Amino acid sequence: FIYRFKIRIMHDVFRSDLLKVDKLGRDYILEVLNRDTEMVSQQVNSVLSLFQSLLTVCFLLLHMATISLTACLILSVAIAVVSFFGVIELNKLVGGVRVLSVKEAQVNGMYAAFLSGYKEVKMNSQRALGLTRDLIAEARVVKTEKTKLVQDVVQFFTYLQMLMYLVVGLIIF
Repeated sequence: FIYRFKIRIMHDVFRSDLLKVDKLGRDYILEVLNRDTEMVSQQVNSVLSLFQSLLTVCFLLLHMATISLTACLILSVAIAVVSFFGVIELNKLVGGVRVLSVKEAQVNGMYAAFLSGYKEVKMNSQRALGLTRDLIAEARVVKTEKTKLVQDVVQFFTYLQMLMYLVVGLIIF
């Protein structure tokens, strides 16, 4: 899946206007590829568990509909409310990922600029210290924000899965 995604991106880059590719920059394109690959590989288990929970709830709702239509409707409303708030929270997390990816791309751009001008920077040690301090400070901020965002994403999927198990428990009892 990830391999096909990278191949598709390469195909899109070959077909696109060179000015747009130059405007985005090599570092930003690589950052997006790395970020997306990392997010997909980290979240596959959570997404699969969530789908398993959703399928379990759907089939249990069908079973409940054969027993009591009223109970099925009440549980359907409860599931809809949980899903609604889940989608709102997911949209917040997606927005956070977008903002963080822009910051991470800026830090990587700073790092690439530092490496491309390393010889010139090294000759001026005061300038090198200033650039290094800025780079380290920005990288720490991004790392802290990224760690918190990954924890929030994991907690979100765990929360949704627990709510689905709660609904399954309500259906059974």
